[in-house]
Amino acid sequence: MVMHDSYPTVRGGSPGVGQSMIPTFDPRLHVAFLGGSAVLTGYFAVYAIRNRDSPGATWLAATLAATTLWTATYAAGLVTHDLSIRPLWEYVQWIGSAFLPVCFLLFALEYTGHDRVVTRRNVALLSAVPALAVVLVWTSEFHGLLWLSNEPVVSGGLVTMDAEFGPLFWPILLYLYALVLVGGVLLLRLAVLSDYLYTDQSILLFVGLAVPLVGNVAAIFFETSPPGFDFTPYGFVVWGLALTATVYRNRLFRLVPATRRLGRSTAIQQLEDGVVIVDDERRIVYLNEAAASILDCSPAAVVGDDVDSLLGDLALELGPDTLAEGDGATATDSDVAAVGAEGSVVGDGKGIAEVERGGHCYEVRASTITDRRDRRLGHTLVLHDVTARNRREQRLASQRDELERLNELNSAIRGVNQALVSATSEGEVHRAVCESLADTGLYAAACGADVQTWNGDADRWICAADDDPTEPTPLTTVSLSPDDGEERVALTTDAGPEADVAAWTVVPIVYGRTVYGALGVQSAGEGVSEREREILVEVGELVGHALEAIENEQLLSTESVVEIELESEDENAVLAAASADAGCRLTLDGLVPSVDDDALAFVGVEGAPVERVREALADRGVDARTVREGDDGGLLELTLPERTLLGTLDSTSASVTSASAESGAATYKVELLSNAGVRRLLDRVEAAFPDTALEAKRERTQPAESLVGSLAEHDDQLTDRQQEALEAAYRAGYFAWPRESTAEEIAESFGVSPATLHGHLRKAEQSVFDQLFEDDDERG
Repeated sequence: MVMHDSYPTVRGGSPGVGQSMIPTFDPRLHVAFLGGSAVLTGYFAVYAIRNRDSPGATWLAATLAATTLWTATYAAGLVTHDLSIRPLWEYVQWIGSAFLPVCFLLFALEYTGHDRVVTRRNVALLSAVPALAVVLVWTSEFHGLLWLSNEPVVSGGLVTMDAEFGPLFWPILLYLYALVLVGGVLLLRLAVLSDYLYTDQSILLFVGLAVPLVGNVAAIFFETSPPGFDFTPYGFVVWGLALTATVYRNRLFRLVPATRRLGRSTAIQQLEDGVVIVDDERRIVYLNEAAASILDCSPAAVVGDDVDSLLGDLALELGPDTLAEGDGATATDSDVAAVGAEGSVVGDGKGIAEVERGGHCYEVRASTITDRRDRRLGHTLVLHDVTARNRREQRLASQRDELERLNELNSAIRGVNQALVSATSEGEVHRAVCESLADTGLYAAACGADVQTWNGDADRWICAADDDPTEPTPLTTVSLSPDDGEERVALTTDAGPEADVAAWTVVPIVYGRTVYGALGVQSAGEGVSEREREILVEVGELVGHALEAIENEQLLSTESVVEIELESEDENAVLAAASADAGCRLTLDGLVPSVDDDALAFVGVEGAPVERVREALADRGVDARTVREGDDGGLLELTLPERTLLGTLDSTSASVTSASAESGAATYKVELLSNAGVRRLLDRVEAAFPDTALEAKRERTQPAESLVGSLAEHDDQLTDRQQEALEAAYRAGYFAWPRESTAEEIAESFGVSPATLHGHLRKAEQSVFDQLFEDDDERG
């Protein structure tokens, strides 16, 4: 706004235009009043510059500096009676009056959060007209573009400038007024839209500048006396008082409106969720960087496009285009739904849908934008990445289903345990476990069979299913395979491409290192989990344990067994290798099996010093302890690892009746319950010890005496560990006199303390003696 005392009196004005008469005061009062106003605005200019880091503070300081310059130069001009100098104050005053509107607009823009508009280019463009006005003022005597005439007038002790305007004055005046009005509108708009947070300070700032503006309009369009008197500097007192109230009551630079607007804009821009704003015609009017990244587009390129072009086959049903008038209806989130490509509703009908982009799943929530009259203006779509949530929900659902399956499977295993207790044959064992698994409903079928059947060499299936069970196509080879020096049960698939391998889960039936066959289940739904497979493996081991127990019981009670004779020159057959190295004959005198650890073998030596044989065994990795030695022989106690041939035979259900080795060849005689057991044993031995051959096979009507001691009469009173300790002590000569082995030596072989061994022996002796003397008492 252009405010100075040279604005002309409009003489002979049109009707309605009167003349303002200024009361006569001592000129010093005018100077004092205007000087106080200049000091007040100058003070706040310094205050603003000290807070220059706050939005709008720098431009407010410039506005107040222009105000102070205007007020001070006008006051000085009023009392300058040297008419040759008076126009100079007028020229300087124009610098403040021309640039004040520009500075005020820039302050309003920054203060209300529109700082992106305040660029160097825009500042230069806005300042072009004020700069032109200042140039025209200082060169006015050479042209009549701004003033046709401008003469000082002395009246009542005051010196004013009476001007007649030129052709460029009015467009410049309108431009400067427009700048002030735009800034004022920004402040008033802030007061309306800020939820009363910035209302007081916005109104105070607007009123503080509106009063000088009204004074300027009065000075230009009304006649004044004296001519050219300017009311604007007097109005700046209100501007200063408004600033005082704003600073000390409403925290001018502590509660800055720009923080609200810029913070909201920044939050939307930096939000990890995508935000898309569409108008009521479904045209995109805004989207943040996150949405652009999700939808793989440039924000500038898609603004104005239909939102459906970005969402592909997911069409958002955003409700009717218009609301019925007068029915009280309002646009809410319930008007929003998502419709898929086939027209089906996706989500819950309350603005939620899901869209797949780049391997991620995004939840789309839509909310309606309305004005104060509840008229629909558009919609805001928020795209939230729910990939992790969906995966977590799927994982939890999968875990829940798996736990339910495992609970049902564990219940079935309890039934298997009960059924196995009463089973007396291999067929009954297979039938019990298959029926228990099939009854759970988890599996369409369950089949059990021996190794030969699974390999396709026999047809001894036992299956159970809800419908007629279909036997699985032989597709699995069950064998022992070496793995890092240890032999493990392996299942290998040999089926062709037409076999339905994925439908069956097969686990071995084993006990220790004896493979009895395999158990297969056909899943009724999806495949089994790793945890379920582990449980099925445990079921296979449970069945193997039951089969082992049945075989042992039958072996003890049967009157007919199969006896085989094996001969081995394999380097891992330690008896054969040691006999060759030491040049002697070795004979197995006793074998003490162990449930948990390696077995103990007592081997007699003939034809060589015991120490030489012990060293030969040590070279083969077998620990040996001398029990008894003479000049040309003795007795050794061997700890047999399972990797040795004798250890392998001991780990099966076979009964070793004799073993000897001489000149690098070892002969073993073994009794088994059935030909099936013979086949399993030979498969295992030939896989681990290739240089071992079957020399003879015969059926015996009466089992031979085993090298494994038996305390059958006392089995119900002796634990396995007590029986092992008692037999080992006997074989080692602990009960001989003089003793051939001490308790400490036997305990070391067992890997226990002497006190523990003594405990086992005392309890075992007590049980044997109780049985012995109780029987004697009964006979007596």
